[in-house]
Amino acid sequence: MTEHILQVLNQSIGKDQLYQTLLECFVDSVHDVLDPYVKPVSLYTFSYNDGENKVGYKEGSEGEEVEDGIETTALDLTVICDLLGLPILWAGDTGTGKTFTTENYIKTTLDSGSYQSMRLSGNVFTNNIFQPFIENVKENGGFRTKIKTDVAHSTGAVFIDELNRGKSDQALAMLDGKVNASGEEEYIGVLIPEFDEQGNLIEGQRYKRAFVVGAINPKSVDRGVGELSPAVRDRMMEVRFPNTGSQQDQNDIHINTDQNHEKFIDSFVDKLCQKTGFHKESVREEVSKNWDEIRAYVTDPLKSEKQKVYTAHEYSDFI
Repeated sequence: MTEHILQVLNQSIGKDQLYQTLLECFVDSVHDVLDPYVKPVSLYTFSYNDGENKVGYKEGSEGEEVEDGIETTALDLTVICDLLGLPILWAGDTGTGKTFTTENYIKTTLDSGSYQSMRLSGNVFTNNIFQPFIENVKENGGFRTKIKTDVAHSTGAVFIDELNRGKSDQALAMLDGKVNASGEEEYIGVLIPEFDEQGNLIEGQRYKRAFVVGAINPKSVDRGVGELSPAVRDRMMEVRFPNTGSQQDQNDIHINTDQNHEKFIDSFVDKLCQKTGFHKESVREEVSKNWDEIRAYVTDPLKSEKQKVYTAHEYSDFI
């Protein structure tokens, strides 16, 4: 297969069907890989009764059945926000599963070189949110901070634990999908592939902004660590991560998840081939090689305006 996999699929099933197919494969594969050991922390329920839509917050429940309704877990919300381009701020005690859920989603849907994960501390030298994207280079007898463009343009997600310890101006720039240093600025995200009027794949003009997830421990604020800036808080969808009473099993914490991304790609390809009739042998390598672009295409927030995920917009409106 010499053509880009998106071009081949577009020629085979058409652009509209392409997005719906890839989206279904993406979401189903996330659950195939993560549902066996990521605790189903329930956050919201939706019910429809006598012409009335109802939404409720489920404090501390674990995957309970909802009669005549739909239950939304922390993992569900993470997927939805990624598709909509909404930054999440998890607020909850240590050990409830904020980091475990988020990092496993990111590590599963992105390879190791396409995401950044950091935990900020009180050390001024280690709490620089821009640190993964900058480097000091020798220039004209001195040193200058330079942006690592290749890293910025290949990053699909950023997780920042203890976000309230970081600088507000850096956090705001990150939420805008940007990094700045020495008067320079670069976008943090992956170019979204596009098709021209003839259906040919062309280089995109828009970036899929890196999916940003932050986490804070309210108790650390009580100990004087520092309150998160209201300006940062207002730019994120803050969600209380409940303490279910039976914290993420310690055995789960030590599960080897190094192969999760490969398992995810295998599941994605299997489902894609079932829906399109392609042979796995001819698709697997191309999907893996072009995954960053495929993921940017699938999680493009503008595409979520399609009817296929219209309920996700309604859901965010409820919140």
